[in-house]
Amino acid sequence: MIEEFAERAIEGENLGGHAGTDLLAVSFSSNDYVGHAVGPDDPAVRDISIRTDRLLGKLSRCLRSAWVRGTSWWF
Repeated sequence: MIEEFAERAIEGENLGGHAGTDLLAVSFSSNDYVGHAVGPDDPAVRDISIRTDRLLGKLSRCLRSAWVRGTSWWF
């Protein structure tokens, strides 16, 4: 849901396509929530980490396709 929202914001607001600076902050807090709820060694932590990694990969691909190389940064 968060990743999809970020993609829509990037595309809908044409982030990275303006002369000025655009900023989009996204927080994937589910890892923290799950880790505190079940503990660091629970299989659910591994599962949510894999899911978050996949979502970050999807968001990364969206950013690379939407932004002009050399003018945009993400971390």
